[in-house]
Amino acid sequence: MKPPLEESPALGSDQAGLPPLGTERGVRARLAAAGLRPQHKLSQNFLCHPGIMASLADAAELAPDDDVLEIGAGLGGLTVELARRARQVVAVEFDREMLALLPAELARQGVSNVRVIAGDILSLSDAELGLPAGLLPFKVAANLPYSLTSPLIERIHGQWLNATLSVLMVQEEVARRLVAPPGSDGYSVLSVFVQYYAEPELVRLVPPNAFWPRPEVRSAIVRLRRRAKRAVAGVDDAAFFALVKTAFGQRRKQIRNSLGGPPLNLERGRVDLMLATAGIDGRRRAEDLTLAEFGSLARLAAGLPGQPGDDVSAGR
Repeated sequence: MKPPLEESPALGSDQAGLPPLGTERGVRARLAAAGLRPQHKLSQNFLCHPGIMASLADAAELAPDDDVLEIGAGLGGLTVELARRARQVVAVEFDREMLALLPAELARQGVSNVRVIAGDILSLSDAELGLPAGLLPFKVAANLPYSLTSPLIERIHGQWLNATLSVLMVQEEVARRLVAPPGSDGYSVLSVFVQYYAEPELVRLVPPNAFWPRPEVRSAIVRLRRRAKRAVAGVDDAAFFALVKTAFGQRRKQIRNSLGGPPLNLERGRVDLMLATAGIDGRRRAEDLTLAEFGSLARLAAGLPGQPGDDVSAGR
């Protein structure tokens, strides 16, 4: 049985009598009026339930003085929800056909605090995006093609240090990986990466009938709140993730064996000494280690003391 979707007021229709924006009828009508169809090659599944759009916008915890970067504006349904809560929205869209429709739609909806940027979010520079200067904070919201989830998360947390909070629509399977604790099946390099930089939270599940066309998978809204400090102290980011990628590179092997693989290719004697120093049973696997334990091993692999004594997280 599909979970019920709560009712919520739809965004307004235009003077031409189109159905409300943010509903399936509204999406279909706007595309039909422009002679367009969803493009499978762009993974276009339009979110068309206003209640879920409102949930995503609410999850961003926007204040009237907030700037928000929206990735994948589409026809503008979520854009309008964000614009009504924030000071300014920078809306990025790749599809030129959507870009041709978006300004007029925003005008019909009565919002004027949106700046539309054309291009690929993964190749646009910070200057082209016009992100806030210095370390002025901003937030990120996105209902994006699911193939962009991992590279987008890497850019948000690896490059945009002043992106304080991100709210993303992702596949349910990916959402559960983001929040997965050590010892669970979903715990992976992506889990460690996100939890190193942020505190992830599953906001709500979203069924396929909230989109048109309907995807074959369930979706979820996740909120990633950037940590004030890294979850692990006393180790360089690159060294930490080199250790993590080595450990997960052969995830079904015991940790004393998997650390001999690439990219670190550590000698067995050194691995045994590292594990003994860190107090980690070598029979455990990568999926069982906490962020703090990965941190200890990364420091030892870099020739540093295993415990700086100031980890801010035990590796949730």
